[in-house]
Amino acid sequence: MFQTVTDKFQPAEGTITINGIPYPEYQLYFYVYPDSGGGGERGGYFTLTAGDGTVHTRWLKGGTGPNTTIPLPDPATGSGYVLSTTSIQPATFGDVQAGHYVVISGLTDANVMVRYTAVGAGAGGVSGGDGTRRLKVSGFQIVETIRAPVTSLALASPIPGLYAGNPAGYGVQVLATHSDGSTQPLNNLEGATYASSNTAIFTVTSQGVVQPLGAGSAQIEVAFGNLSLSETVTVLRPDRVRPSVAVDPLYVGATEVQIALVADFSDGAVDVNVTKFLGVTFSGGPAGVVEVTAEGLLAAVGAGSYRVGATYAGVSGQADPAGTALPYTPPQPDGGRVAISFNLHSGNRMLFNDLAGAPGVRVGYWNNVSGLTGSRNAVVLAAGAVRDSAGRVSGLSAEITGGTSGAGASTRGSQTGHESTMFNGVYDQYNGIPGVIALRGLPFATYDAYFYALSGDADNRVGHFTIGAETRWLVNSRGIPIPDNDGFGYVESQTTTAPTSVFEVDPGNYVKFSNLTGSSLDIAFAADGSEVVFDSDGAPRLKFAGFQLVGVLAPALRLTWKDPGHLRLAWPAAAQGYTLKSSTALGGAWTTVNLTPTLEGNELTVTLPTDGARAFYVLEKP
Repeated sequence: MFQTVTDKFQPAEGTITINGIPYPEYQLYFYVYPDSGGGGERGGYFTLTAGDGTVHTRWLKGGTGPNTTIPLPDPATGSGYVLSTTSIQPATFGDVQAGHYVVISGLTDANVMVRYTAVGAGAGGVSGGDGTRRLKVSGFQIVETIRAPVTSLALASPIPGLYAGNPAGYGVQVLATHSDGSTQPLNNLEGATYASSNTAIFTVTSQGVVQPLGAGSAQIEVAFGNLSLSETVTVLRPDRVRPSVAVDPLYVGATEVQIALVADFSDGAVDVNVTKFLGVTFSGGPAGVVEVTAEGLLAAVGAGSYRVGATYAGVSGQADPAGTALPYTPPQPDGGRVAISFNLHSGNRMLFNDLAGAPGVRVGYWNNVSGLTGSRNAVVLAAGAVRDSAGRVSGLSAEITGGTSGAGASTRGSQTGHESTMFNGVYDQYNGIPGVIALRGLPFATYDAYFYALSGDADNRVGHFTIGAETRWLVNSRGIPIPDNDGFGYVESQTTTAPTSVFEVDPGNYVKFSNLTGSSLDIAFAADGSEVVFDSDGAPRLKFAGFQLVGVLAPALRLTWKDPGHLRLAWPAAAQGYTLKSSTALGGAWTTVNLTPTLEGNELTVTLPTDGARAFYVLEKP
């Protein structure tokens, strides 16, 4: 039942219409496959308006954080169903209960229409969660309300041993038996209570979801009216834990790597992933080589060998063998330039040493977008969160707005990393409403801009990019596949005249704008349908994969002692076209220094006298 779904992945509501319900009073059950994206939790709501005007709305979500979902019910026993009772409009995903299903009770109308949709990232009034909103509806039931009194309580199935700190929890299923012999889940009835005899071992919610904490056994106490039930809950500690690091070697200054932790238990389970379990702690050293956060994120800060360890539920382990951290010298664009690069899909994240880019600008340190937020699909990267191709923090900020477009991953082949990752994750602009990229704080005086689009998956899909009065078009073509992971296969489209036919547009997977200036830059981009470009695809789509800004950073001056009476002033030789100027006061007039620089290694130098006169120096580019 859970494996087949209606996947509601836009905020517009869907409807379920039910006519001819034969029961005088009934309940509606709606089941959802638990889901969680890389950007956060996913979920939604079901709502109906009864004949008497009463509005019934229930919310649920599928997990407790990014890529963390509650487990599916046991297919053999039917145990493990978790009910969400959230019925008040939540402000954030933190206000929504995780669950497999919701129940709307006390209904009497023979005909009803239920509306449902995904929420999050601002949609449905709920902030947070994954920007790719999805609600995977698996099924629904209509159940007649039972009026006979409850005469006994019993477990629907035995409670298995639970793993200490498992954040998913476990839904205890209690059956209520009525005097007429019928049964139903106790959670369907109002007035049931649950309690733990030892909250250091486990806690329990008002719906019977057990959160295991520390190893040991305690009682879960269930009460309904004058009936009660007491059952033992056993929380297991691991027999052995094994931390590991998937990446070796680490590189100094690279993106943090998550330490993974698996555990074996006395119930026979092995290699259980407990990395995100409650109470897990991580360690690593020596301090001059690696740093480890409380969440187990590992970063290399110096070259050398290192080890990592972890402790879970009182059991410790160490990774074996030791890891290695190495210095990393990233490749740079040709001509001594530097690039700032953006990968436009949060689900296809590039590692710091994944290389991509057209010939001459193939570099690493691509900045991954953080996800889509809000109904306008805005992607925001704040200043300080952006790195250039040398791994240095940049003051550049970017906001990308796509109108009413969507975003999606387009998987092509089995390769990963490098070009495959950058091109396979796209910002899918699939309507004629232009999107806008707003860049602020560009650190270059003059720079080039490259914009990459997925090709090779369809024919005759036309799109364009515009900066100021200049527009460049490209067309998708199956004859131009994704570039290879060795950097071959980039094809530039040079179409700059507005086309009337698709045959007037160069096939390509990128366009380039040259010699741009200014610290702020706005770029418009859009797909062009057949009403704009004749013979183009009637379903306009521009699969925007990434972009780069490539320029020369303002060079730094370096002053050193040369000999008695002289100083040596130097700057990078790759910084061509700069003029050395001086002034006797900051804020004063700058005049050109009439000295001819000398090339020494990879630096240009001049010799200055130490005659006691105060002077300030700067490099300026005309």
